[in-house]
Amino acid sequence: MDFFKRFFGNPDSEKKHSRNEQGNSYPKYNYELEFLDALNKTPTNKLFGLNTYWEGRYKELLGNLSPILEKFLSQGMLEISLKEEALKVSELKKILNDNNLPQSGKKEILAKRVFEEVADKSYAANLIPFYKLTQKGQDAIDLYRENFFKEYYNFQLNQADLFLQKNLNELESNHFQFRELHPDQRYLLGKFDSFGERAKSILKKLCQNEGFRIKWNFLPEFEKRLRVLIAFKEIGIRLFDEFKNEYLKEIDLDELYPIIQGNPERLNFGSKEEFVTNLVNFEYQYFWNQGKLQEIIDYRKSSSNFRFQGIQVLNDGCECQAKYGEEKFTWDNIKDLPVLPRHVKCRCIINLM
Repeated sequence: MDFFKRFFGNPDSEKKHSRNEQGNSYPKYNYELEFLDALNKTPTNKLFGLNTYWEGRYKELLGNLSPILEKFLSQGMLEISLKEEALKVSELKKILNDNNLPQSGKKEILAKRVFEEVADKSYAANLIPFYKLTQKGQDAIDLYRENFFKEYYNFQLNQADLFLQKNLNELESNHFQFRELHPDQRYLLGKFDSFGERAKSILKKLCQNEGFRIKWNFLPEFEKRLRVLIAFKEIGIRLFDEFKNEYLKEIDLDELYPIIQGNPERLNFGSKEEFVTNLVNFEYQYFWNQGKLQEIIDYRKSSSNFRFQGIQVLNDGCECQAKYGEEKFTWDNIKDLPVLPRHVKCRCIINLM
């Protein structure tokens, strides 16, 4: 346990990290363990180097990476293995035979023996050494992920409460402050720190209880949670599926399933295992298109040099293309726009023409 305490720190001190002005605590990334996870199956030799995409971000977060690498290796969390797949067992044994070395053992042992004991390195291009997580390293990462998700889930529950309270400003501020803690965001220097106008429009429609695409009677608690999930899908929270599963665990999905399948349009949302995902995607696309339509209408009203002829439905990618063909609507007949999505797998979107 001492080993894990060194990585996860004092629980009392953890509660004090990364708080915003409202006192909300953000889940804390352990950048060393994020780095350890990223190292898995990364080449170790100078020719191939570390992964150029993430090496820079971890240098920014952790400084010199060499002593951290050495620590992982010395503590038995990481080992150097070989990409032996490129050579067959017979080829490995021939190399060993030619060099008067033992030919017994599994393929990984043969490859290791070739790599370490054969002086002629002409085979090296086919035996690239790479970092490989040990069970100890994997256990540390698994424990970290488990603890991180608990913090993350509580953080997103707070976000859900803010959404239901229609406090979109604080929700937005928290979202981007936490996003900046992620290694990707730090290295890529992302400064996208506010929701776009369409996202804000979608969130407002959702938290103001505008109707769903299908006019059915949801159980009140499920309707509330469905709105949160659609909002979170729009703003792109990380670990969305994990959050969704935990967020709905108190909902009796067995009881809900026949209600959903008995919707007025008789749309089939799939099996019990997938119907919630399909429903969230279906209603999300509806609110997205409503937001896009409102954006187009507002743009037309505010622009003095508006040259577009009307609205078209882009339906490339689903069965609507064959069924409805090219759909274009001038400003005089946009009242005839179809309500999208038209079916569970529909991918149609509204656009200007």
